[in-house]
Amino acid sequence: MSHYYSENVTAPFKIGRINETILGKDYHFDVAPGVFSSKKVDKGTLALCELMELDRNNKVLDIGCGYGVIGIVASSYVSQVHMRDINKRAVYLAKRNIKLNNCKNASVSQGNLYEGLEKFNIILTNPPVSSGMDTVGLMVDEAPKHLYEDGNLQIVIRKGVNIIKERLEKNFEKVNIKKKYGYNVIFAS
Repeated sequence: MSHYYSENVTAPFKIGRINETILGKDYHFDVAPGVFSSKKVDKGTLALCELMELDRNNKVLDIGCGYGVIGIVASSYVSQVHMRDINKRAVYLAKRNIKLNNCKNASVSQGNLYEGLEKFNIILTNPPVSSGMDTVGLMVDEAPKHLYEDGNLQIVIRKGVNIIKERLEKNFEKVNIKKKYGYNVIFAS
């Protein structure tokens, strides 16, 4: 059985569309089974989108991008966004959604976590917690290697917040948490 955090998913490929207003702007997302939250934009993603801290000059990575909500929203506020997912279907949909939302400063690639990626000012993620803490832990532990010196990781999580916070505190100097919709958005720098 394949999961949304698998490279290849076996769920039937049937494209649907989600329309969502985030931070006062209308977005459209093509979705399909086999990709996380294919029926609606989940509350954790919305929490991160509404609380993320960005600067116009930022170069941003959306790791585990799914069909691209976080990266596409971020692209309205920063100079450059790159999105990454292991799931080939998610990458296909993210590419479609970049075009659908007319994002000129966004790109996407398929690959395992940070493999082959450069450095960024900010890494954003709604990690695949159901894949297990090993994967989420790697996302946290490897982030500093892919951040510029003054960069930060912004991660949304609901379960396992204490485990993730401890890991972040080992890798970053400052860790702050904001809450929204029952989710924790953690800022680590």
